[in-house]
Amino acid sequence: MHILAILNPLPAEIGNYQVRLKNTEGEATASADLTLVDSSKPKAGHIMLSYNKFSKEMVLRIYKELQGNGFKVWIDIYDMKGDTFDAMAEAVEDASIFIMCMSSGYQESKNCEKEAKFAETLGKTIIPLKLEKDFSPRRWLGLILGTKMFFDFSGKYPIEGKMKELLQEIERKYKS
Repeated sequence: MHILAILNPLPAEIGNYQVRLKNTEGEATASADLTLVDSSKPKAGHIMLSYNKFSKEMVLRIYKELQGNGFKVWIDIYDMKGDTFDAMAEAVEDASIFIMCMSSGYQESKNCEKEAKFAETLGKTIIPLKLEKDFSPRRWLGLILGTKMFFDFSGKYPIEGKMKELLQEIERKYKS
């Protein structure tokens, strides 16, 4: 059962509260524990970086930048433990944001395809990055990309500017 309670006035502190619910006659009908949280802070999940091994250098640069800005980031080379498929699935399931690092190698990788399709199926927030200048997604990757705007990390534009745009988008996605 879900209950919508309008608190007036709203408690000033973030934390746990005991509330009593009353009917229109003022009689107590139930009590419940209420946890007030700050919704402006990032969600608990991590950012998952999905990439092909041939893009590792650029992806590690992005990883370090994201971590340096206080984000919890999942990347296979540091976080993959146990069975590969179980670890990939868990990483996608637990992600708040799925960053899809598109390249020709990504397009051809069966593991990248599985991760991206799973993220799409779960309705994850997907942020696409283009890592190759002349790359144009097609087939399954083109379908997932659809009309999503991508961030061009192919070297066509200064990386610092694109990184700033990516950080702004991540902040925006976390707050929505």
